Amino acid sequence: MFAVGDMVVYPLHGAGRIVTIENREFDHQLTQYLVLDMLTNRLRVCLPLKNAERLGLRPVSSVDMLSEVQRLLRSGKPYDFRSVPWNRRSPLYIEKLRTGDILDVALVVRSLTLQEREKRLSSGEKQMLNNARNILGSELQVLCQCDARQAEAWMDEQLN
Repeated sequence: MFAVGDMVVYPLHGAGRIVTIENREFDHQLTQYLVLDMLTNRLRVCLPLKNAERLGLRPVSSVDMLSEVQRLLRSGKPYDFRSVPWNRRSPLYIEKLRTGDILDVALVVRSLTLQEREKRLSSGEKQMLNNARNILGSELQVLCQCDARQAEAWMDEQLN
């Protein structure tokens, strides 16, 4: 299913590369762990192979998804959580990010960006927007074969 060198997406962390699969002892049992180097934050993540699917680890989206992401970011229609107070809106956005689905992450980016244009975002909303942009940007880096700066520029172009 997963192999060393594969590019994968881990929800809430973004895209990364499987650098090794290690056997480690946990609770007196030998368990296989995937070791991922994430594209953002220079983070190394280890997760049990047997839990990978449950944790939402998935292959990077196909290049065909770029047009869908582009359409969604350009639509200009916020996911209408604006009438909902932030303390209720935040869990809805987090739920979207936890799916790990590229379109759900793009939806959060679009909604918070449009919201930011209408009014100033709270610090929590700004942090969530930055996190969502990093997650989406990391997958775009793989799909577009570009660096982080170019992925950011592509997102901004679609959002304008």
